[in-house]
Amino acid sequence: MASIVKQSLYISKFELTGYFNYRNYFQLLPFPVKEQSDGQGHSIILLQIVEDTERLRDQANPDYRDTPIALMEHSIEERTIFQLLKFFLREDLCNYGGPEKWFHFWNGKEFEVHWGTEGYYGTFEWQVERLTDTSTMEACATAPADTYYHREYPDMFESRLVFPDNFTELFDHFYRLPEPSQKTFSTAINLFNQSIDLWDSNPSIAIVSMASAIETLLPRLSQEELEDSKCGECNQTNYKPAARFRKFLKHFGSKDKKFDELREWIYNFRSRYVHAGDVLKHELYGYEESNYPFKDEHYRRTARNFIRICILNWLIEHPSQAQEG
Repeated sequence: MASIVKQSLYISKFELTGYFNYRNYFQLLPFPVKEQSDGQGHSIILLQIVEDTERLRDQANPDYRDTPIALMEHSIEERTIFQLLKFFLREDLCNYGGPEKWFHFWNGKEFEVHWGTEGYYGTFEWQVERLTDTSTMEACATAPADTYYHREYPDMFESRLVFPDNFTELFDHFYRLPEPSQKTFSTAINLFNQSIDLWDSNPSIAIVSMASAIETLLPRLSQEELEDSKCGECNQTNYKPAARFRKFLKHFGSKDKKFDELREWIYNFRSRYVHAGDVLKHELYGYEESNYPFKDEHYRRTARNFIRICILNWLIEHPSQAQEG
């Protein structure tokens, strides 16, 4: 099987201080840069992935499937890995895929004009011969998964990018899913990741996107359940979305009664937004004018953490290909 090793850059506000290798399929490495034009202190992360060239060409646009550019495009596998990383990690990870163009940077004496990717200059090869040798490098920093995922707030005073200690196992669970379940899970985490992207700019939509991620994973009703739920007068099926939503959050989240109010808040807000157009007051008027709605903000942050844990538990408990086979 012919393969190539591709690499691309990603950005985090936290510094990756070691490597992570997933079964020699892909690995993450710190990527040092000379200049950061945005001044935000972002850390650059290098993703290297071993790609099957035949599969890359099969997935490429038919118009250029037989050209070298078919191997250069971001593949489905690479996009999937990025979405998984973004979901599995508590600290946000961003794609850095700016187009190449002319840009200026200050060399200490004058502005110089360069052709390349704006923000981080220097030569960057999209393809290398092999995965970088990590035998002399330290592994990435890790924390116990229970501690890692149950924090309400990220450790903003920590400068390192920390991974859960079950990071490899989480990827194993995903790649062992049957193909239909992989697609379902990918859809769910894409919706969840969209909520992270919308977190500050559109907080109400972010909550709805998180709720939609859960709805993606709800099991379909059996034919018997569908028949039993039909209305005796109009014969229409009652899919009972609210009951199924609450049941999912209880099973994969927590049955503790202290979460009852949170579960109700999530579903009720989703319903009010979708059916009545309600939004968070501070989204319209600002925090001060809305009398600092700390309760809504607390529920919003707790819901994000709670829903992520529910989806992770769904992944861990879901039957694998071997179990279904």
